Amino acid sequence: GKVSLSLSIVNMILSFVTMIGIVFFPVLKKIQYQHYAFVFKNLNIIVVLFALGCLIFAIPVQKIIRIWLPDYSFSMQIMVWIMPICVFESEMSILLNTYMKALRKEKIILLINFSIMVFSMIYAYVFTSYYPNLYVAIAGIVIFLGIKALFTKIYVISKLKIKNEFNLYVEFLVTPLYVFAVTTLSGWHSMFLYLLIYILLIAWLKKDILNIIRFGKDVLRR
Repeated sequence: GKVSLSLSIVNMILSFVTMIGIVFFPVLKKIQYQHYAFVFKNLNIIVVLFALGCLIFAIPVQKIIRIWLPDYSFSMQIMVWIMPICVFESEMSILLNTYMKALRKEKIILLINFSIMVFSMIYAYVFTSYYPNLYVAIAGIVIFLGIKALFTKIYVISKLKIKNEFNLYVEFLVTPLYVFAVTTLSGWHSMFLYLLIYILLIAWLKKDILNIIRFGKDVLRR
């Protein structure tokens, strides 16, 4: 109940993201298989940068809602903790699940989801019944969704025979840095620290971003 508003906001965002994934699936099916890897690498950068960029606005939104609805102050405090869910689930809905379906690996999706569900239930039971700690329980939600996204991404990359590169996994480094920023610093300071991290990430991926822009321009010219 204490975090219901935060979870409702996150679910609203994820509902929109899921619709994008539904639209992208038929588009991917029209692409020739030999181009799957190329599209995956470029789309991965776009989705990850967009999702990580949205985290910048989590803190201002939190501040506004805490002023507007002061009774939900605690829920808004928790919101910045669970916002990384949007990063992992955006990647799952738009990119990873779409590729898994295109590769006809629905059984693997079921296996991964079922495994994560079982471990999540055990974790939730332990940290709500025997060692009750709301913060640890909430952290578990983010951690297990991150693990699900990581395992699914590793599987897709192996099936597409894409060379493992650090650029493909940046969200699993940047997201913990975001959590560190919002838990150790006050609101605006944490936002500026994360903004700096995000700018450094863009600088790191500059070459890939420029290649995507060039490719987009070439497509539009045709």
